[in-house]
Amino acid sequence: MLTLRVIHAHFGDSLLLIHGKGDKFMLVDGGPANTFGPHLQKVLASTVKKPHKLDVVCLSHVDTDHTTGLQELFAELRDQNDDGEELLVDVGDFWINEFTSTIDRGGKNIEQRLANVFQAVNPASAMRLANDTLFGIKHGHGLALIAKQLKIPINGHTKGDPWLAGTTPTFDHHGLEITVVGPNEKNLEKLRAEWDDFLAQQEKRVAAGQLDLAASWDNSMPNLSSIQLLVETGKKKLLLTGDGRGDHLLAALEDADLLDKKGNFHVDVLKLPHHGSDRNVNAEFFSRVTADTYVVSADGTYGNPDKPTFEWILKAAKKNKKPFELVLTNLPPDADEFVKQNPPAKNNYTIRVRKDGDDFIDVPIAP
Repeated sequence: MLTLRVIHAHFGDSLLLIHGKGDKFMLVDGGPANTFGPHLQKVLASTVKKPHKLDVVCLSHVDTDHTTGLQELFAELRDQNDDGEELLVDVGDFWINEFTSTIDRGGKNIEQRLANVFQAVNPASAMRLANDTLFGIKHGHGLALIAKQLKIPINGHTKGDPWLAGTTPTFDHHGLEITVVGPNEKNLEKLRAEWDDFLAQQEKRVAAGQLDLAASWDNSMPNLSSIQLLVETGKKKLLLTGDGRGDHLLAALEDADLLDKKGNFHVDVLKLPHHGSDRNVNAEFFSRVTADTYVVSADGTYGNPDKPTFEWILKAAKKNKKPFELVLTNLPPDADEFVKQNPPAKNNYTIRVRKDGDDFIDVPIAP
């Protein structure tokens, strides 16, 4: 079996893969603040039964809306271990691409330069960016430290190396076939260059005495590179995209020779990149990467999910004359407006939304 349990993570991601005979578990991301205690902790306690083995915890990337819940989970495990209590879960392996081993490699000193810029500018103008970037990077370091304290293997499958498409071969994980489809080294090289250029611009602003961050910072901030996984069982396919960029994913799929003869890729379930934001994807992406079910974890924060994202999905489905399903953790304004303007019954799709008060919504994939 394979079920994707999409945990209520507000504006972030927290995904539990349940597979095997319902006795194998893989947690991808932990959501932002107010995810672990109210939701994730309860889901783990009720789902991961004795021997309480969580085979894998995977952090897709170091943004706080993915790291904070994992940080609270690992801190809870450390406290339980120190107090001699039974652990909520026993983690078999921790998968992470630390910033220092991926983006901040090659002598650019990106993390330190980023910290210096934030320290120099007015705190109010840097607050959200500091939370989304620098704090997330530090969360990643902290998670790796706690994992070492608890003797949880870090990237045990790759022998400590980063998870990179093209260098991490497809492998069997308790009956699941897993392929790393992003990031690849080409993506990382581009992102390093973008980070370097981006920080150089801000350093010039600081040197010129411009201590308020420009409004364009939020839209131009280079995205961190997510671990993106293709999970297969039998003929069923699940694509986990983190907050990865659509152009990077398409390039990686092409490099991995996974596209069909027309340059397209179809999966049973697609977790939308970056909570359905239209800044990470475009119409071309959804015309080439299609799914039977599209999963969105968002609550309207920062405008996610964006209405154009749903419109692109619908346009591609109409062109292919294929029905599809939308599965949402919430129904924020843009999603609600899309549904009202494009009623499911008239547009060959269905929609399911997590019920208020529920900690998750399930997406059955196999059998």
